[in-house]
Amino acid sequence: MKKSLIMVLALVFVLGIATTAFAAANPFDDVPAHHWAYSAVAKLAADGIIDGYGDGTFRGDKVMTRYEMASMVGRAISRSDRANAEDKALISKLSAEFADELNSLGVRVSKLEANASNIKLGGDARLRYINKQNAGSSNFTERVRIYGNAQVTDNISFYFRDALVKDEELGSYYDTTSGSTYGSTSTKNNVITDVYANFKDLLPGVSFKAGRYSLNLGQTTYLAGSTGGFDGVEGLWTGGKSSLQFGFADASTVNNIDFNKPSTFANVAHMYYAQYNYKPDNTLNFDLNYVKSQSNNGVASGSDLIDITGAGVTWKFAPDWAFVSDYWQNSGATAKAANNGSTPKAIVARLAYKGSNPAVPGSWGFAAEYNKNEIDTIDGNWSGAMTPVGSDVKFYDVQYSNALAKNLIFNAIYAWDLTTVSSGKAKDNNFTRLELNFLF
Repeated sequence: MKKSLIMVLALVFVLGIATTAFAAANPFDDVPAHHWAYSAVAKLAADGIIDGYGDGTFRGDKVMTRYEMASMVGRAISRSDRANAEDKALISKLSAEFADELNSLGVRVSKLEANASNIKLGGDARLRYINKQNAGSSNFTERVRIYGNAQVTDNISFYFRDALVKDEELGSYYDTTSGSTYGSTSTKNNVITDVYANFKDLLPGVSFKAGRYSLNLGQTTYLAGSTGGFDGVEGLWTGGKSSLQFGFADASTVNNIDFNKPSTFANVAHMYYAQYNYKPDNTLNFDLNYVKSQSNNGVASGSDLIDITGAGVTWKFAPDWAFVSDYWQNSGATAKAANNGSTPKAIVARLAYKGSNPAVPGSWGFAAEYNKNEIDTIDGNWSGAMTPVGSDVKFYDVQYSNALAKNLIFNAIYAWDLTTVSSGKAKDNNFTRLELNFLF
């Protein structure tokens, strides 16, 4: 009897252990009704990341097994590229909770980890050769830039860019991260870093950026087409076919790097600017520009250093063809003084055919341009990348670009008949620039 009782107790003990072990590993265990995963999955379903069961419904009142829950998490992982930052955080938390079940289902969580990253990195490198015939000078320059964009929330992101640059005129390397200059004792700083925050829809239809950013104004960006250097706040309103770009900035940092600086712009720091764009259709784009700066850096208070107004147009008059033009005048007191009391003016007229696309190897473009900038109308160091010289000059140029391979662009510019506007004398016979741009 005792022996039989011992055997029965032993059997009950063994079965109890086995039952406990089976229950712990049971893939069909229910997720407790009040588990946080239910609200997380419900939010993902409401946001359209998952669609529930096979019939397209999410049965929020039904208790799910761990495998059913993991199946839904797996669907969310496969669609995580459409999720916002908050939903990605939920998917990541759910994937950790149901990692074993996801592994059994063959779902690779590594895909989620790749998609869930809210920081995107990129960069570019440039090799450039410049020849100025009359000046008897030629030189090679190099630049490497690394940039990234971090999504903080759905409406807030942070952008940064830093570079190692060899200055075109100084022959030195300036590292904007450490603030050190290599290969030269020059103290000229090529400050091109961008570090700013983006605030999307902070007001209805209005976004803002704040920090150090690049400024682009004009159809050709010759009014302003900087690579970083402007410290300030910029707003952008968009509504239908119109947009308005406006801001307040300190340009002193970008002014420190110019090698053809007009005297008017040497003291500019605090400035106001605005640009209105109107695009009635895909063939036309109009803009109006305004830039103003008063006293700064020792200039007498109330003296208008610059007071620029202008307009521009891009007209795509035929397939692959476009006419681009900008006109500005500077009625600032300092600019007028440099022009014997008259208001200096600038005009750009360009005829462009096609264009290169780094994503399409073999794509190419060609343009011919006339450029005239009277003394101190616009600032050479603010202007876009294709202007070869600064103030008080007129010239003709041709431009060519070709995507030699994916993410590899060749650019060339040749300018001739460079003439000093104020004197009418030849400034240089020609100007040649060749460059390779690598995108990564």
